[in-house]
Amino acid sequence: IDVALTAILETAHDDGSGPAYSIGVDWGRHNDFTVATVLEYPSMRVVAIDRSNRIEYAFQLERLAALARRFPEAPIIAEANAMGEPLIEQMRRQGLPVRAFHTTAANKAELIESLALAFEQDAIRIPAHQELISELLAFDMQRRTSGALRYSAPPGRHDDCVISLALANYGVKFSDVEYGAARRARPAQAIREASPPSTVPPDGARYGAAALRRRPSVYS
Repeated sequence: IDVALTAILETAHDDGSGPAYSIGVDWGRHNDFTVATVLEYPSMRVVAIDRSNRIEYAFQLERLAALARRFPEAPIIAEANAMGEPLIEQMRRQGLPVRAFHTTAANKAELIESLALAFEQDAIRIPAHQELISELLAFDMQRRTSGALRYSAPPGRHDDCVISLALANYGVKFSDVEYGAARRARPAQAIREASPPSTVPPDGARYGAAALRRRPSVYS
């Protein structure tokens, strides 16, 4: 990929309105990675990505809690399958605003198609994050014998960054309705302190659009 030069984009909100945020979490530990992606609304910029593996779940939760403190009131949309459910319960006991997402074949297709549409409409911005771009380009679609579509990474590849981004994109609806008002009510200075600058390529959305453009359920 001919990656565009990055630009440092400052977030400043002199009127005190401030952005809202959504955090998507895809869990992993050994072979897979745990990825937390923070998406800013309404700019739809990815402003933070935390990716790790082969660390204890307790430490993963500490990292996620630290990320949540940087973006107060942001809803956390976390995959609930497999190890996700007990981790989500621990997050709730910590007072984190987490929502469980129980992945099925049907809603995973909807999740990915919604993300693909955001890329196609040039409505989302991603950083020059090597693994995220690689996963977007490799992400695959197969049609089952039943006619349903199956979305996943090719054998031997990861899709943790893609799923985390898709969950953050899904969570935007909650960030604006439930947490955006509280976020916007905070003083402008507090918002600036909690919203670090992000390194984002000006045309970063096109990486994902090119990778996902082949999805017939969205574009045909």
